[in-house]
Amino acid sequence: ARAKGLAVQLSVSPNVPNALVGDGMRLGQVLINLVGNAIKFTERGEVAVTVRADPPRNQRVRLQFAVRDTGVGLSPSQIEGLFHPFAQADDSTTRKFGGTGLGLSICRQLVRLMGGDVVVHSEPGQGSTFLFDVELGVAATGEPARTPRVPQPTADLDGLRVLVAEDNPVNLLIAETLLAEQGVLVDTAGTGREALDRLLRADAPPIDVVLMDVQMPEMDGLEATRQIRADPRFAALPIIAMTAHAMADERAQCLAAGMNDHLAKPVDPPLFLATLARWAGRASAAEATSAPVAASAPAQGFPAIAGLNVAVGLLRMMGKPALYARMLGLFERQHGDCGAQLRARVAAGDLVGASRLMHTLRGAAGSLGADALADQAAAVEALLVQGRAPDAEVIRALDRAVAALVAAIRATPLPGASSRVES
Repeated sequence: ARAKGLAVQLSVSPNVPNALVGDGMRLGQVLINLVGNAIKFTERGEVAVTVRADPPRNQRVRLQFAVRDTGVGLSPSQIEGLFHPFAQADDSTTRKFGGTGLGLSICRQLVRLMGGDVVVHSEPGQGSTFLFDVELGVAATGEPARTPRVPQPTADLDGLRVLVAEDNPVNLLIAETLLAEQGVLVDTAGTGREALDRLLRADAPPIDVVLMDVQMPEMDGLEATRQIRADPRFAALPIIAMTAHAMADERAQCLAAGMNDHLAKPVDPPLFLATLARWAGRASAAEATSAPVAASAPAQGFPAIAGLNVAVGLLRMMGKPALYARMLGLFERQHGDCGAQLRARVAAGDLVGASRLMHTLRGAAGSLGADALADQAAAVEALLVQGRAPDAEVIRALDRAVAALVAAIRATPLPGASSRVES
């Protein structure tokens, strides 16, 4: 929205309870999809989200959400088929804006599972308003809002062989460390082509599960998966997508390419291991509650660093200060000149390379808890994906933000600094 110059307004009625009981992740998916669509189809103006609540009854409450935009709008005939899987307003919509239309069908299914429904009011050229309602529990006084439960593997993953295809060194090292602690044998690839070549090597041990980044140089994860599935030997090989995007449309693209599941980055360690165990056939029926990411989580004595939410970063590093320190050192070396690289690629007209650079920066910053920088990189990436070069001031602002974070990291004595990995 920032890249397109759109205003985003949020209005939550005071009568909405502060603590609710329900599936926050699914509710978030619906909202992200609807807001993402509103931004996609709006060239100027604003996107507004409002939340209202009926009076609670018997510790239950019905919430009404509205997502309104000032975009292209829809005709009655277009609205009629909008929630059909793989439907778009018309073929020109797909060509101009991209996507399959599957996201709205999934949104309606999720909302109906939460006791509500989705409707749309729109006119061509007058924007659209998507309305949906859900029924949630109201947490008792003093009871914290509960997070969804995710399966946690208790089976032994020792000896499982996993291929991690990932071009971001920070994300790769996180995955390797987390897997190694479970006794998993890890093979790595930096591109989709390398992943394909590793699977085809006759002299290498067979792979049990593939963790596949979607955006990689040379060959992306979607094309690599399509080529893997074209080989009958790998028809049943579990392939799990790992991507910085969590939109339903991208999940649909991953499944259509032949992937089995989808994990959003930065990774949630319990969900990451649970998903791996399930597809490897080693999961049990036991469950554990996934801890929420909270700004007030204990930082375990780790020094504060300007520009970083250290508590969040530590949580994403499985609570390991030494690992977090290593990742910060790796970020400092890998991304310290990101602003200069961006300027050079834009000047050379290489917008694809610049977009990949910003995508990598966004993923690394998000994994470390540098959320403001991740948002900044995402905004620049969105411009580049649209084929629009960022202006000089946008590049300078990103350069300053990266330099400030790198300077803060260098000025901070980090635990286990002598064990920082070399790039």
